[in-house]
Amino acid sequence: MINYPIYIMHYTKHDHRKKLLEKILNKEISSSGFEGEVNWISQYDRDEVSYPDYYANFSANHLTHQQRQPTDFFPHYPLQPEVISLCMKHKTAIKKFLKESTYPICLFLEDDAILHEGFFTKLNEYLETLPKDFDAAFIGQGCNKRIDPSKLEENVNWYFKEYPSDRTTDSIIFSRPFLTALDQALDHYKMAFPIDHEYSFWFRILSSKVYWLEPD
Repeated sequence: MINYPIYIMHYTKHDHRKKLLEKILNKEISSSGFEGEVNWISQYDRDEVSYPDYYANFSANHLTHQQRQPTDFFPHYPLQPEVISLCMKHKTAIKKFLKESTYPICLFLEDDAILHEGFFTKLNEYLETLPKDFDAAFIGQGCNKRIDPSKLEENVNWYFKEYPSDRTTDSIIFSRPFLTALDQALDHYKMAFPIDHEYSFWFRILSSKVYWLEPD
């Protein structure tokens, strides 16, 4: 069994989500032999993020948007409190992973993620075939974002994804080298987009190897 830490982005007022996901995780962990640590990221709730937090971590202005995405208008300005909150939770999870663990990979989940029965056992099988030099691997089916059915191949589960390569942030496997580079970039240049688009922007800038999972 491949083990890794899990970081779950959680809005504390959605306590029902935490109770449900904890129940599912406990069942899946006990039946699979998975031993990775589960971390709930509850800091920076949408009603707690302060202006100093925003100022220190974001460069969300029209000029930044034009510089980062010059060919089309980006519709997410100004960023809403819930968007800022999720960005900060992801940034917190990145730093926690880099500072508090030595694992080569980690799993980010959102608190409304739905895990199929046998989740860890099946994911372990998929991870065995994931290219070793990957940077990010999207494993969920959020917003029904899928690889074009005409491009699917028999016995192939991982597909390299060109920009734009984000697939919503409900469930993502990250590599340590990528998160190390991203952490440095976010501290220096700050964030400007909702987190899924922020990832996609840095995937392009860092020439990242991003894969989408198409399960059996």
